[in-house]
Amino acid sequence: MANKKNLLKNFSKGAIKKDKKIIQTVGIKQNITIIPELLNLIPPLKDDELEALEENILKNGCRDSLLVWEHEEQYILVDGHNRYSICSKHGLDFNIKILHFADIQEVKDYMIDNQLGRRNLTPEQASYLRGLKYNREKLEKGKYDRDKYKGQNDPYDEGISTSERLAKEFNVSEKTVKRDAQYAAGLDKIGKFNQGLKHDILSGKIKVKKGEIQELSKLDDDVEVSKVEDISGVLEKKNTKKTTQNNLSEVEASKKRILNLTSRIKGNDDNSRAACEELKQEIYRLEAQLNA
Repeated sequence: MANKKNLLKNFSKGAIKKDKKIIQTVGIKQNITIIPELLNLIPPLKDDELEALEENILKNGCRDSLLVWEHEEQYILVDGHNRYSICSKHGLDFNIKILHFADIQEVKDYMIDNQLGRRNLTPEQASYLRGLKYNREKLEKGKYDRDKYKGQNDPYDEGISTSERLAKEFNVSEKTVKRDAQYAAGLDKIGKFNQGLKHDILSGKIKVKKGEIQELSKLDDDVEVSKVEDISGVLEKKNTKKTTQNNLSEVEASKKRILNLTSRIKGNDDNSRAACEELKQEIYRLEAQLNA
């Protein structure tokens, strides 16, 4: 009889614990938070990929757990944004897994690495993520206190550059990694003013030359790029400005040559006559530059 009471008591305790866990899980699911700066790290799915995912979830349920970060009484979605959107749309249940990170920067690093593990990345998306990883690690490397960690396993080994290490990791060249970094910086410049345009470029809905986006990374931060037309517009202005600066430099150099040639003319000797001839040619070149 005592054994039966103990069994019943233990069963009741287990049931209560299970009920509390269920209640807690339901509470978390109802209070999942989406942070735009994390959402914007994720390359968007193409329309057909999103439709296929939705059909799969409707048929088989949401089998993969959504990953959330427990932070200051918030449950921030880290992975599974598309699945969460589909489940919310159709009122479907899903599982969650709680992850722990030191700060949001660690979350971002995890998300980038997680996205780089996807098999269905387009070349543009892979390039963006590699570049994003390089830019973040380059920034962190600049802040890294080597003296503090001297003698430990240094993630930023002075014997190898960030670009070299990532090139080996992703089996690409260092030049590719650095071009990826420019591409990521250019896309983030677009995203600063228009996240939708950035997503459309990454998803392939809108085609923009990769080289043009890389060039955007070299512009000042306050240059606004919110439409596709802005991209060619600001680059044209940049090239015009560069051409003007080059022309001014050439004019200054020509003026110096003219002054030098003038100083060589001292009379009617052969050297003076040669200097006069060179001076005429230099004046013709300068006139052509000014009229260009």
